[in-house]
Amino acid sequence: MVHAETTCKGYMPPSGPPPALSESQREAAIAHAECMRTHGIPNFPDPNFNGGGLQLNLPPGLNPNSPAIERAAKVCGVFSQ
Repeated sequence: MVHAETTCKGYMPPSGPPPALSESQREAAIAHAECMRTHGIPNFPDPNFNGGGLQLNLPPGLNPNSPAIERAAKVCGVFSQ
C-alpha cells in the first residue's frame, strides 16, 4: 500500500484547504446568485465564504437539475473560481 501511495502521489489532487478566493471572485459569486434570483429562482442563496473557499448550500426543494435553474444558469453564466 505504501508503495502504491508513493508511486501514485503525482496523480493525487493536492490535500488541504482550497486556496482563498480573491475579492473579484467573491463578487462574481455574489453577482451570480443575484442573477439567478432575478431570472426566476427567488430562493437561490448567496454563497458562503467560510474558510476562504466557496460553499453554496441549496435549500431543500431546490433541484439543481430543474429546467428553471438550467435556464437561469444559461442566462447568468458561470462565475470563475
